[in-house]
Amino acid sequence: MKGSASWRTAFSPCCLKECEFYQVFSSAGRPPINLFAIVLVHMLFKYLFVAASFTSFLVSALPLQGEGEHSKSNLHVLSSRAVTLFASHEDYNPKALLAFVDAIDSNKLDVLREKVETIVSMDKKLNLAKKGERQKSGFRLVMQEMVQDRKYHNLQILINGSRKEKTAVAGILAPSDGTLSGNEVKAALLYSISNPKDHQGNDVMYIVTRPNGFLVYTPSRP
Repeated sequence: MKGSASWRTAFSPCCLKECEFYQVFSSAGRPPINLFAIVLVHMLFKYLFVAASFTSFLVSALPLQGEGEHSKSNLHVLSSRAVTLFASHEDYNPKALLAFVDAIDSNKLDVLREKVETIVSMDKKLNLAKKGERQKSGFRLVMQEMVQDRKYHNLQILINGSRKEKTAVAGILAPSDGTLSGNEVKAALLYSISNPKDHQGNDVMYIVTRPNGFLVYTPSRP
């Protein structure tokens, strides 16, 4: 059909199948008036779909990273069984816990010692414990042990006066090289309180570092 040959050559090879498909609608061997619009719309939708699929692939491949957290590849891999380290919220008042950390004198955290000790303890009214006093309410911040070849202080906040099996409510692993200030240790404790679980629902402590001037919290078992 001479008419059809003349208009088919105006298209690139990738469009020929579309042109041949729509040619059946023309009894005279020429495309109808709106055929070019139909072909162009068909091609547009096809290429938009391919572009959208490729964009979706690129986005899904990007690492999830934000302030205070590592990418997926850097997350500590935990067992599939839920790990429970901390007491449940029914055993304490979360607002009181935040008030406790906020009331801690950051100067007490500037230099962390390697000995096991209670760094600070306060009752529910935020009264500091006297020397040798074991308070029956409130919370206490304890240096439990040195871990990972003595590179980190295992700091945990415990419930005062609790007789339950789990008395810890939050914790961090603070570097022993003195790179964190007292205020940064407090900020890390607050982060641990606000983010007690990893993406699998396990209770976690955080290894706290400060590369490039920013605090980074990496989930890890204590």
